[in-house]
Amino acid sequence: MTKILVIAESSTERRLIKNLLHTGLGAEVVAVASAPEALLEAAASRFDLVVTELNPPAEVEPGIVSAFQDGAFSVPVVVLTVYGTETHFMAALRAGASSYVPKCLLHEHLVDTCQTVLHASSSAKRRKQVQATIAYRETRYELANSPELISPLVNCIQDELTRSLGFSESDTLRVGIALHETLSNAIYHGNLDVSSDLRQDDETEFHNLAAVRMQTMPYRLRRVHVTTITSPDEFRVTVRDDGVGYDVAKALAKAEDPDLDRIGGRGLLLVHSFMDEVVHNQRGNEVTMIKYAPLAPNPASYPEADTSEELPVFQVEETLA
Repeated sequence: MTKILVIAESSTERRLIKNLLHTGLGAEVVAVASAPEALLEAAASRFDLVVTELNPPAEVEPGIVSAFQDGAFSVPVVVLTVYGTETHFMAALRAGASSYVPKCLLHEHLVDTCQTVLHASSSAKRRKQVQATIAYRETRYELANSPELISPLVNCIQDELTRSLGFSESDTLRVGIALHETLSNAIYHGNLDVSSDLRQDDETEFHNLAAVRMQTMPYRLRRVHVTTITSPDEFRVTVRDDGVGYDVAKALAKAEDPDLDRIGGRGLLLVHSFMDEVVHNQRGNEVTMIKYAPLAPNPASYPEADTSEELPVFQVEETLA
């Protein structure tokens, strides 16, 4: 059974979060009021996920995120945010938090967010050792507008990270979450052109419109094109949808100054927080994300490439429909 540790100062919030996670995920939930209590619980028992509030000046600060990301625990962390805590939230992401949920949207998004993180985490935990070395590998996928295929595809790509580059569980998890958010955005906002504004008050309208467009021309014929490139120095993934695109500059400006009470834009914020480099095309329907290998040198120190002999390419083309 999944076991989740909740840290919240308010007894009312502890009961609410515990009930949501137990009912929605069937998880065993232990809820405590402070960081010291949480560390004692974690030392005594193994947890699959930590859900913690960031509500300064309470005890629960970004330091607790780091504590659960070190070698002793290595547990993914989801933070709960309130208005006015953007600085603390960004510090928590840098410390290793896996995702976040605004407190005002607990009922709508807590269970789904935790489920996404748990899926990515469980996949990463099963792959701790490097199984092979690949000099260069390019894999291409073509994904239909089927949200249920996102997690299996992310799992396949996470396999490649651990097998080829020896990424840590934490980095593999964070890349998986960034990719999950990007693929979801490509399907819903790119190919199906459904606005995240519809999710703010009631998710029903959002999902109903998406379901209709999955069966309607021209939306149903659109695909998400994913290309991954693995080399000894880096992991690179490009995601392109067949939609009309969006205003990249405007979206990036919002991500720099996020409104944490709104769920829209969280994917872009997570992607830019978790990946080492992120490049968008001008149209706004393609993004390339780069994560450097754990032992890769700084790109500025790379010698000039020798192109006299091309690296062997192992290319796999797969269609997910």
